Amino acid sequence: PAITFTTPETITLSVSDGHIFEDKNFGLTTAPEEIMGEIFVDTNGNAIREKSEDEGISGALLMLQGTSVFGTPLSRSMLSDAKGKYAFEQVPAPIGEGYILSASEIPGYAPTSLPYRSILFGESEDTLEENFSFAKSVTVLGTVHTDAGEALPGVTLHLEGTSVIGDPVTRKATTDSEGRYSFENLPFPRGEYTVSIDEETLSEDFVALDESTQLIAISRSGEIVERDFTFAAASRIEGKASMEEYEEDEEYEEN
Repeated sequence: PAITFTTPETITLSVSDGHIFEDKNFGLTTAPEEIMGEIFVDTNGNAIREKSEDEGISGALLMLQGTSVFGTPLSRSMLSDAKGKYAFEQVPAPIGEGYILSASEIPGYAPTSLPYRSILFGESEDTLEENFSFAKSVTVLGTVHTDAGEALPGVTLHLEGTSVIGDPVTRKATTDSEGRYSFENLPFPRGEYTVSIDEETLSEDFVALDESTQLIAISRSGEIVERDFTFAAASRIEGKASMEEYEEDEEYEEN
């Protein structure tokens, strides 16, 4: 924004030897700006406010901090309203790299766009719009059991991936007495999550009937994905293989 004088732009001085001029000041000011926007639920994790995404998040804490162009510190905070909207009014221009505008953590949600950003004013703008997107937390759960339906407690599983804003995600869970595991409060991922069995926590008597590592795709905010892992006793696998070999030998002898 333009900076204007609150005093005359020029002062005429009559210079003489040894004379010191005091209290010859210039006053400057700048038109205040407004920073406004919305905190919204991002249902598909792309950080873009689409027409179908009309749900705002109320009670989110926003903070604006930095130093004004006049060198005075600025620190303001407010909560988003019932529709997820906020507005910082009468904000003087910042100095240097601008103000830092941030949205705090929201229980049950994870950001799908950076929750903090630098704010600079343009030469002609008097209102800046900055929206923040959050997705409801994701859950991955399931069971680890035998092919006979028996629970396998005490088995460790690892979940790995990257959040949609680029943060690494690493979690660990252990199956309970009923063979159940759960990874909760996960951020919307960039790509897929990987869930794998820590085979060192599984008895050597068991062999996986399906993949011991599974890829988990997330398509919507708040999604709950259920994935089970099934194992069979190695002795049963060996017994089945021996029976098949026996039947093949019988067929060969008959021929």
